[in-house]
Amino acid sequence: MAIQFGCTGCGRVLSAQEQHAGQRIACPHCGTEQLVPPPVRLHGPSAAPPAMPTQIGAMPVPPQTAFSQPTAQVKGGRGLAVAALVLAVIPFTSPIGFMLGIVALISASRKPDRPGNGMALASVLVGCGWLTVGLMVLMVARGVRTTHDIVWRVKCAANLNNLGKTMRTYSSSNMGYPSVPAGRRIDMSPTGVEDSLDTDASLWLLVRSDAIGAGCFVCLSDDGAEAFSGQAGSVPPDDAFPRVDDSGHSGGRHRSLSYSYQVPQGPKGVPRDGMESATSFAILADRAPPMNRLELLPEAQAGSAGSAADYVKSLSKKQKAGYNSPNHGGEGQNVLFLDGHVEWSADPFCGVHGDNIYTRGGGRDWSTDPQERLRGRLPANLNAITTADGPVADGDSFLANILYGKAVTGP
Repeated sequence: MAIQFGCTGCGRVLSAQEQHAGQRIACPHCGTEQLVPPPVRLHGPSAAPPAMPTQIGAMPVPPQTAFSQPTAQVKGGRGLAVAALVLAVIPFTSPIGFMLGIVALISASRKPDRPGNGMALASVLVGCGWLTVGLMVLMVARGVRTTHDIVWRVKCAANLNNLGKTMRTYSSSNMGYPSVPAGRRIDMSPTGVEDSLDTDASLWLLVRSDAIGAGCFVCLSDDGAEAFSGQAGSVPPDDAFPRVDDSGHSGGRHRSLSYSYQVPQGPKGVPRDGMESATSFAILADRAPPMNRLELLPEAQAGSAGSAADYVKSLSKKQKAGYNSPNHGGEGQNVLFLDGHVEWSADPFCGVHGDNIYTRGGGRDWSTDPQERLRGRLPANLNAITTADGPVADGDSFLANILYGKAVTGP
């Protein structure tokens, strides 16, 4: 049987008899000496002859296994790990890199020898680092904001404390708390609304008389407020606490008053020294919600001051703004009481017997009916608020922003 093999010199197919196996012969075409290989024994009638190499010197291709054909997997695994690491290094995309790194690690757990596992682990660690830093920054920012809120509340309480002392001094000198007569402006000219109530111009008397600086009337937590820094005597009689610019002079867009004053005119509820329940009779507090947006407590929640407070506490921040002062984000208000102490309250039901300090009493049963105190009522005409719309009892707090009979309802 002839043995066929390829010449290592010219690549031609050579043939030799079996008896020459293991011997050296010269290629008849190129003269290159060749070693005759041993014969290949075939087993079975269907066995095919071995495939001949198509090129001299070509090495046989070994069978492919899971570990010998990783080209696509290597690219895919390493590419995912690289992408995860790059994204993890960038702070704004680190969460994405972190997630991709986890995916790459999960894939690596199934193929431990897969390239890129180190980069996948690095991306997860870097992502964790950035996420930790981000959480710490948020916590610090929240802590700073909380600290600011606390500081502003303290300064706000200090304003009210100073205003309380000033009003008591004013009362001693003027035989009563600051009050513009009903139906009159500061210059005593008529307002055009008979018996009109007023709170803002009444407080402005303290500024006009140089009893206290205008800066005490602005709470730092009152967005859009700026202390008046002009000459009080230059403000027209019908423009008490004028809108001011960034420097505090008249003619801008900022409020110059952050507090609401107890209605000082009328037969009932006028602040005066020696009143009963002075420790719980509110006379000044953080600015009331605009009267056109003030919410009255639902009747079902007006059974007691406790249930009313729990109801307001359960509301969203936006909903609370209809009950609490907007100065502190709707979370509550500082309140000055007639006896001179200042107290923080998370709801407006902090007056006498749980009275809502921002609404007038509901009727003659104010002293016995909790709904009359907790819910209260609002004036029917916000442009003509008169003594008939004032407090219904001496303990009835109605802290409002009214200028010559008109509710101050702007932002």
